[in-house]
Amino acid sequence: MTYSANRRKIIAAAPAVTFVSALPASACRDFSPIEQDPHTQWLNEWKSLRLRYEKAEPDSTEEHCVWDKLIAVEEKIHKTPATTKEGVCAQIEWILSEAPDDYEWNYPAHLEALRLVFSALKGGAA
Repeated sequence: MTYSANRRKIIAAAPAVTFVSALPASACRDFSPIEQDPHTQWLNEWKSLRLRYEKAEPDSTEEHCVWDKLIAVEEKIHKTPATTKEGVCAQIEWILSEAPDDYEWNYPAHLEALRLVFSALKGGAA
């Protein structure tokens, strides 16, 4: 399988548009403290894979393997509805860390709003 040398650019610049459909208005509800979802675990796995990918030799077997795992974890993060506040925070943190330059340049108001929502969900001030 051949991979393009531009994959590293994709990671840095990929917009996370799917978040809009992943968090409908009905998601603004009270979260049960008993419920658990895997988003925080997936986010931590994604961060680890991201570091491994950045350290891997370009176009190596390891790089290809880590890339495939990274994409699989990203799919879980953005396609699985969060059922807890922590899960929603993990999704937002993924979005904010995935494409900050794209948001800063093209969508500064969206970026500001996401940061405010993230901060509010975390229980702090912006």
